[in-house]
Amino acid sequence: MPCQAPHDQAETAFHTALISVLYPMGLVNSILHWGSATLTNKDGSRKAADGGWSPRGTLKRPSVVLEVAWSDTSAKLRRDCQYWVDPLKGEANMAIGIKIHKNAPHITFSQWEWNPELSRAIQTSCLNITKSDDGIQFNPQATPQLVIPFHLFFRRPAENSRERDLIFRAQDLIELATEVWDEQYHEQE
Repeated sequence: MPCQAPHDQAETAFHTALISVLYPMGLVNSILHWGSATLTNKDGSRKAADGGWSPRGTLKRPSVVLEVAWSDTSAKLRRDCQYWVDPLKGEANMAIGIKIHKNAPHITFSQWEWNPELSRAIQTSCLNITKSDDGIQFNPQATPQLVIPFHLFFRRPAENSRERDLIFRAQDLIELATEVWDEQYHEQE
């Protein structure tokens, strides 16, 4: 079985970044971290995401899930993310996919939501981060960030000026990617 350390590091680093984003809002203690809990879904299937979070005291399901692909293909990652946002299956409001490319310091972040008009999951954003001799680059280059809309995470509108969308800025994503790459290339030594 392939080493899972970079895979696990991605979930840990994402959780740490999430806490950092929630801290200024005073909402760190308002969330439930599901970890990789196995859930029975509406269709009777059982599945565990690599990470999941929800507001405390709401539905007993994560509102946002994380799927990480290290040894899995991009196609499997896409199917897993689509599964989680399907209202008849995973019931999450958003799925975030992290694809760690095994042969290069390259990570792809994708976000998925259910589109009721199309009756299917759609990818709402995709961001690539690559490390080379020239430094770290993002593609697309314009405003590299990952945004989780507040209402999708907390299942309610913001109630005061401190509550806002959860924004992972370029530096947050660089730190997350660097933690994964440190683990990835440490394991390959």
